[in-house]
Amino acid sequence: MCRALRDGPRLPQGLRPRAVDSTTVQGPARTGTEWRIHYALDLTTLTCDWCELTDAHGGGRLERTPMRKGDVLLADRHYLRPAAVLAAPDVLELYRVRWQIDLAFKRHKQLLKVGRLPQTHAQAAHSWIMAKLVIALLLETLYRNARAISPWGYRFHALARVPQ
Repeated sequence: MCRALRDGPRLPQGLRPRAVDSTTVQGPARTGTEWRIHYALDLTTLTCDWCELTDAHGGGRLERTPMRKGDVLLADRHYLRPAAVLAAPDVLELYRVRWQIDLAFKRHKQLLKVGRLPQTHAQAAHSWIMAKLVIALLLETLYRNARAISPWGYRFHALARVPQ
């Protein structure tokens, strides 16, 4: 029922909406940015389809994100789209879904503690962040698969046919 009530982004055939953003990671007992995680979220599946880790000087540019034909990239203050394909109301509707990437960053920082590093050594910090991103992607995959099965291994559609 919830899935039926949730409106997904409506786009012309062949377009893929993606939210693109970056978040910062601080070192221990530091106030400045040491690392930046660049991230792209497919808004039709709500899954990460690309991420990159750079030092603090790796600015957030849309050109950094790999693109393919039909991609519509939504960022903080701008978007990149195929010329003359989307009208202003369609872009506004997509921006209403864009906040999903902020929720992904919030999950990473609160649940996986990605926001602050325990290490000061650059290689250790890089490895630690990448390991946390792998865990985040694995958890995303587990969650996506868990919607279709029960903890006991039964498929939900099979349970619906069991006589009472």
